[in-house]
Amino acid sequence: PAALHPQLVHRVVFGMMLG
Repeated sequence: PAALHPQLVHRVVFGMMLG
């Protein structure tokens, strides 16, 4: 799935990390 939308995944992961 990450290959389909790496930016979206990165944003979600970043958001989760930031809280």
